Amino acid sequence: MLRKPYTVSYRDHLSHRHEFCTYAKDSYDARLLAIEINEYLHNHPNSIEVIKLESD
Repeated sequence: MLRKPYTVSYRDHLSHRHEFCTYAKDSYDARLLAIEINEYLHNHPNSIEVIKLESD
């Protein structure tokens, strides 16, 4: 299946914004990957604010 680039944005406990890119099938898959990859998101999955599909 074709994967697309998604930017995952979240805020940490000090309200600092962080972003990183991942390749996923859809936004839900990007969320699951972010939670799996990022330790902070693993412990605080509801801190994700935006998952944005980037243009190819």
